[in-house]
Amino acid sequence: MKEFVKKIALFTICTCIFLSGIIEYNVQNVIPTKHEIELLESAYGSLSVSNKKDIIELQNKIFSTCKTEYVSDGEIKIEKVLYRGLCYDRSLILQKILILNDIPIRPLYLYFGGSTDTPLDLILDKRLCSHSTFEFKLEGKWYVMYTNRKMNKMETINAYLKQIDPPFLSGKTNYIRFVSNRNGRFISPCGLPDIYFTK
Repeated sequence: MKEFVKKIALFTICTCIFLSGIIEYNVQNVIPTKHEIELLESAYGSLSVSNKKDIIELQNKIFSTCKTEYVSDGEIKIEKVLYRGLCYDRSLILQKILILNDIPIRPLYLYFGGSTDTPLDLILDKRLCSHSTFEFKLEGKWYVMYTNRKMNKMETINAYLKQIDPPFLSGKTNYIRFVSNRNGRFISPCGLPDIYFTK
């Protein structure tokens, strides 16, 4: 019995270390590099935001500039998605900009269908309708970032789900916080779960 307990304890410790390593690795990858900052500034101008009005204006500008068009389901490279991309491309761009402004973010994986208690194989299902966005913390509250249409106001997750973006997810929509996912594929590298958050 003691041997079994030791194995469980060891497994739990190893799992925690593994998850901590994944989270730290992903955080380092989502933080914008100097080169990425230069690319973002060249495409969108000033990246400085400090209030709701600034964020809405910048989101609108990015949505107008980054036209809806498929680029790749491989690793997202900022230089390739500045002017065209899908929800997950815009999501990563906006996450990097908010992180640059010291605004906490946490990815949000929305999916339509499946059960509320989501097993790992469900988020790896490429047939599942899904949407990539994230939440950000401003003035003590968490708001959802629109990545498929222009924002005109700040909304919490509950308000967001009542007028879901995009429309194909309008029905029973579930979500998983802290996970970024694109139709059953993770972002970078595609085999490593994108579990992360910033403070």
